[in-house]
Amino acid sequence: MKTNDQAKQEAIKAAYGKYYDELKPYIGPDGWINGGDKLYSDYCRKFEDIDFSNPFGNQSWRPIELTNLESNNGWTRIEPDGSNLPACGRFKVCNIDKLDLSEESKLILAQTFSADAVCEYFKYKVITHYKPIVEEPKPIY
Repeated sequence: MKTNDQAKQEAIKAAYGKYYDELKPYIGPDGWINGGDKLYSDYCRKFEDIDFSNPFGNQSWRPIELTNLESNNGWTRIEPDGSNLPACGRFKVCNIDKLDLSEESKLILAQTFSADAVCEYFKYKVITHYKPIVEEPKPIY
C-alpha cells in the first residue's frame, strides 16, 4: 500500500503525463510550476485546462486535475499503518483502488459510517479514504 506522499506524487505525475520528466525540475511539492514566461509559453498551452489559483505568484500554474490537491478534495487517505484513522464522528468512505476515478458517482459511497466502522473496514482493506460528514449550519433568518 502506498503512503500519502507516494500517492500524491503519482497524482502529480499522472496530471503532467508525457511532459512530467521534462518539467519535473520545475514542479513544486503541490504540483505548481513557477518557471517564468518561457516555461509558461512553452508548456502551458499543451494542457487541456490550467489552474492559475496559486496564491504564491502570478505565473504559477498546474494542470486543472491538481486543483485542490492540497486538501485532496476533503478526503483523508488512510496511511498504510492506519495511523491517521479517525477517533470520532461520521464519515463517507471509499476504496479508490477499486474505483474508476472518471466515474465520480462511484467514488462516494452512499452510506455513512461511525469512526469505529471506518477503523474496522480499514482493518479488512475495504476502504482507502474517509471524509467527515459536516452538518450544514441552520439558517440565521
